[in-house]
Amino acid sequence: MPFLLKPRWLLLHFLAIILAISFMNFGFWQVRRLHQRQERNALLEQRLNQSPKALQDLLAAYRTDVLPSNEASIAFRPATVTG
Repeated sequence: MPFLLKPRWLLLHFLAIILAISFMNFGFWQVRRLHQRQERNALLEQRLNQSPKALQDLLAAYRTDVLPSNEASIAFRPATVTG
């Protein structure tokens, strides 16, 4: 039996292939995560650069006794409150 085809070496080859595939997937995951963070940061920058609006105007579309179900539409928006 050839040296590289012994069960011990076959197992090591299999593990090396699994590790290589895993590391490639981790690399792709990091790139996807980078794009998600860039999109989120762009949204934050856009919303934070908007002029402040009265909190009552922001919440006008929602019932006052319930938190908005779509919080993302008003998240990170500058607001003013007087009282």
